[in-house]
Amino acid sequence: MAKDMNLTAQEIYEKEFHVDLKGYAPAEVDEFLDMVIEDYQKYDEKVEELAKQYNMTGEEVKKELGN
Repeated sequence: MAKDMNLTAQEIYEKEFHVDLKGYAPAEVDEFLDMVIEDYQKYDEKVEELAKQYNMTGEEVKKELGN
């Protein structure tokens, strides 16, 4: 996870909301949070993938420059 992000997918998954007199439908909130979690997981995977590509490219450039 990026260091400047506030939440992890696990924290979103574990979040519990208190029910008010005029509260939201819990199933609807859960469904929405499931989509947010899925997006967070995809985002984390993409960041890791790009970081690996960046590091590999950096190593290739160093080899070409003889460093």
